[in-house]
Amino acid sequence: RYAALDAAAERHGATAVLLGHTRDDQAETVLLGLARGSGIRSLSGMAAVSGADGRYRRPFLQLDRQTARRACMVQSLPVWDDPHNADPAFTRSRLRHEGLPALEKALGKGVVEALARTAQLSRDDADALDAWASRAEDG
Repeated sequence: RYAALDAAAERHGATAVLLGHTRDDQAETVLLGLARGSGIRSLSGMAAVSGADGRYRRPFLQLDRQTARRACMVQSLPVWDDPHNADPAFTRSRLRHEGLPALEKALGKGVVEALARTAQLSRDDADALDAWASRAEDG
């Protein structure tokens, strides 16, 4: 997917590609990382800015999916739903449609927000550790 986005950006001379990932997507990413036994970088989810030269931007990471959709509709921006997101053959799709609702039912509302907060805290911790390690190497 990212290769196709890069090609489109090159064709149009775009320096940035805005992606529609939301807080809900971030929560899913954290849970998938936990389920796979990943390290802190994986638990920090998706960065707001990533890729070569910061090409990929995720301006909606602080918004829930429904708010982001409404904002696009108010601005007359087309909303594209990836068909993979509805296909239960994919782990993320099952997590989205079955896992997260079950967690919300068992633990109460706020699970998505808590997982997204965990992502940000993990990213902050990982960045601090990287900075300390870099200073130790230089020092």
